[in-house]
Amino acid sequence: MKKPKFRLSLVLATILGIATPSYSATFDLDLTADGDSRWFEYFADAFAQIDQGFFNGTTIPNPDPVLDGFFFISELPNLVPIQGGSTGTGGAATGADIFPFEENFSNIGSITYDDSGLTNIGVEIAPITGIIMDWVTYVSDLGTIIENANSQDDGENSYETFFSNLVGEVKLLDGAVIDISLTADITFTYVDFKISPSAPTEDIDFQGVFTISDGEFDLFVDETENYILFSDNVRVAWDVEGIVNNLATPRIAPDIEFVSAPSLGVRLSWPSVTGCSYQVKRSTTGVDGADFQDFGSSIAGDGTTKEITDSALGANAFYTVEVFFP
Repeated sequence: MKKPKFRLSLVLATILGIATPSYSATFDLDLTADGDSRWFEYFADAFAQIDQGFFNGTTIPNPDPVLDGFFFISELPNLVPIQGGSTGTGGAATGADIFPFEENFSNIGSITYDDSGLTNIGVEIAPITGIIMDWVTYVSDLGTIIENANSQDDGENSYETFFSNLVGEVKLLDGAVIDISLTADITFTYVDFKISPSAPTEDIDFQGVFTISDGEFDLFVDETENYILFSDNVRVAWDVEGIVNNLATPRIAPDIEFVSAPSLGVRLSWPSVTGCSYQVKRSTTGVDGADFQDFGSSIAGDGTTKEITDSALGANAFYTVEVFFP
């Protein structure tokens, strides 16, 4: 039976999650997945893995890198291909291409953020206001049991992606996004799921979490859902992680001007970036020494040139300037 109240609340949450404010900017997500990312379909005891190639010993005698599955879940951690059975086992006899673009998840979606208060000068923070992603294009279920059951093998992918409870922010340097911190609930929904043309239909939802942090993304969904005819054994899982490719690379090391005068000591100066802070460190044993110690207090950047003087005379010294982003 359908779950209209849940679906309504989910759709409303999704609309709110991707709504675009009057002042907004869009950042396209260019992702690369790790090779050990997997998709699981437990009814058939089958999973696919990006960097594995399927073979059946006969028509496909050697591992085919295009075919990511299927392998037995029950044989993990060993990778044992499902080499026999009918087509109803989800591509067991011929293999399946669950990850059609392999590790390449470029153009999978985008985030929006509120840029109304940004000056595009220095380091700034802006709240994320929305996210849209098309996971089914990159983690396909074509030819599998659950896709056949849902769409009667009509050649179309069969689940949709929804987000809710989105929390996050982007960090920018001179207007370019250098970091994303994001957490959101994600739901993959099979709409009007049915096991046969005459079977009753209902929406099947698989819920999990999607995160981005420190230049890396992580998707984890693993849920068992009740279906009228299957009781509690409709279980599907997505376990995909990797990196965000298109974050801007911040300039870490400032250009340091070094001036030494016998009567004045040493003066260091460098251009600062608004929002960053700087800590000068000093060592008397060499650039590879382990005794670099803080020299002076932390200095806040404001877009002007900063300087510090070491008036100690008659001693060899080495200096470094550490940069900290907020």
